[in-house]
Amino acid sequence: VAVAAAPPSGGAAPTPLAGMQPLGLATIVPAEAWTVETLAGRKEPGGPVTFSVFAEVPAGSCAEAGPTEAVATPAGAAPVAARAKFSLWPDLLLCELEVANAAEESDQGEGSSGGAAGATLSLGRCGFVGQLCQAVSVSDVGAMAAPGMSAAAIVPEQPPEALLLEWGLRLETDGFDSMSMAHVGDVQAVRFQAVTTVPVTLSPGDCLSGHISLGLI
Repeated sequence: VAVAAAPPSGGAAPTPLAGMQPLGLATIVPAEAWTVETLAGRKEPGGPVTFSVFAEVPAGSCAEAGPTEAVATPAGAAPVAARAKFSLWPDLLLCELEVANAAEESDQGEGSSGGAAGATLSLGRCGFVGQLCQAVSVSDVGAMAAPGMSAAAIVPEQPPEALLLEWGLRLETDGFDSMSMAHVGDVQAVRFQAVTTVPVTLSPGDCLSGHISLGLI
């Protein structure tokens, strides 16, 4: 599974054939704010490979909204701290997301964090979006592009959840419990979205956290 930690400048990135990335942050965290925080290999047999990115956005900054995302928080309403961490075991991929309102509860006017006193951070419904596909050979790709090959001959008839089971995968979430899945176009791929069940607003010092995991059955 390929991992895209942040969309390019100017909006949300199109999801690649296979990948996963945070959803709903493009309007409050500019792409250039993300920096690599950790990158570590396995420390023991069977242990995870880990990769994390971190972003700090001061009050007064706001990313340009993408075509599918509305601006949730006015520029300058609150400073933001966000972290996305990806851990890969031989049989499990764990993707974790943390977003915090970095304004201090004791801020009066312009405080040390640069945020207005009592400034709230409106995240809307955020989480992860991703896409999974079955590995295909060069001959499979050629057959899919052959003249006369219809979409019906490629798209499986079973629902997306059944397709994941057929591939031997299970998808689980915690914190981002509103899950939706759908087939993608005319290829054997499943697009999924896991977000919070309700729009989230963070008070100064509050943090939202959740994760999504993809494991072998």
